[in-house]
Amino acid sequence: MKSWLLAEQQVLIEQIHRKNLPHAIVLSGVSGAGKKELAHWLANALMCQYSAPAEPSLLANNPADIPCGQCKNCHLFGQNSHPDHLDVVAEGNHIGVDQIRQVSRFLEKTAQLGHNQVVVIDGAEMMTESAANALLKTLEEPTAHCYLLLLVKDIQHLLPTIVSRCRQLPLRPPVGAELTANLGKTSQDSFVNLSHFAELADPEIHQQYQQVVQQFISFLYLGQQRMALLTLLETSAHSVRWLEKIAVDLLRSHHQWQSVTLPPAIDLDKFSRFLHDKQDALYQVYQAINAYNKKVTSYSQFNQTFGLEKLLVEIQFIIDD
Repeated sequence: MKSWLLAEQQVLIEQIHRKNLPHAIVLSGVSGAGKKELAHWLANALMCQYSAPAEPSLLANNPADIPCGQCKNCHLFGQNSHPDHLDVVAEGNHIGVDQIRQVSRFLEKTAQLGHNQVVVIDGAEMMTESAANALLKTLEEPTAHCYLLLLVKDIQHLLPTIVSRCRQLPLRPPVGAELTANLGKTSQDSFVNLSHFAELADPEIHQQYQQVVQQFISFLYLGQQRMALLTLLETSAHSVRWLEKIAVDLLRSHHQWQSVTLPPAIDLDKFSRFLHDKQDALYQVYQAINAYNKKVTSYSQFNQTFGLEKLLVEIQFIIDD
């Protein structure tokens, strides 16, 4: 279990023992925050015959031993064959209404092993509108010993009516040196967080990130090679997040909170004056990138190539204005 999940784990253990665990929980956080890990542990704990509310807990004095890992339920869960546990994942780029109707039918039945039923919906923000409405009906009429765990990157992408019927459990890993120490990585960025894990962990992705940094700074400062930058951005799944990070880092650099490595052709003093003169424009660039990022995550049919080209033209217009 990741170190930053231990406090949440302890709270959940206590709620299991007191038999007041909410029937629906939304676990939110960036990729790598531990949503799946915590949800898997909680589902296993609810399956375990020694921690299920249907029986007195034999492990109440030693909550670290939950789940026990030894009972029949734990063995079935470990083999991914427990009849009272259902995992729901996206089919393609969405979770459809038929999948959620399957959840409803699953929870309408009596638990086959006489304890709890647990459904984990991974990527719940990808539910279609009809699927979300179908889930809402299930949330409005909870049944005893049935638990729904919804995993999302951003809780704002869920219907407010769904969120209001669930306990919110945001997972917030540490940042900076504390995070890199937890991950066994190193970084000179004091603002590093888990969303940067890909470039922290993979040397090839780190090299791609450095190329985007250099190219984007040259594009902003010199107004050149827009198409070369576009080609570079199209090759990485992390490109939009990287643009957002670079824009923020440049604003921090202006305030001397963080240093940025410049391309060899750019003079540091001249670039510092550029950051001073273009501070407001850089903030507008950040807002434009953020708006584009929301479109990418909100519209499944969004044309990212066209959108990226349009974004770069908009950024160039902002800087040149």
